[in-house]
Amino acid sequence: MKTKSLNQKRGLIVRILIALLALVLIVNAGTWIAGASAKAKLMRENPTPGQLVDVGGFKMHVNCTGKGSPTVILVSGLDDFSIAWSRVQPEIAKSTRVCCMTAQAWVGARRVRLRARAKIWSRNCIPFWSKQTSRLPT
Repeated sequence: MKTKSLNQKRGLIVRILIALLALVLIVNAGTWIAGASAKAKLMRENPTPGQLVDVGGFKMHVNCTGKGSPTVILVSGLDDFSIAWSRVQPEIAKSTRVCCMTAQAWVGARRVRLRARAKIWSRNCIPFWSKQTSRLPT
């Protein structure tokens, strides 16, 4: 009799743990879906200024403002976006041309790993833009 009630208690505990795990997974999936939906909505409602430019085989986001010479090129960190310069760029644009770039490389729809992005950036972007600032979008 004692073993039967002990087995019943173990069975109840296992069922409770499975139910809790299922609940956690459902909440987690719901949160992930809601977050992805909110991010997509924000991106639709607030498009990034500037345009995509082909740089050495991949597209890079470039936003140029202001007029004059020299052209100042603002580059965000390897894992950051050009929005990091949103307060700096308008101030520089008052006196000269300034272009802000996102240093993230995308191949198709997949993001390239950080080390690969650093290689792409140093091999393609820096030499490309330093020699061809006249080709930057207006």
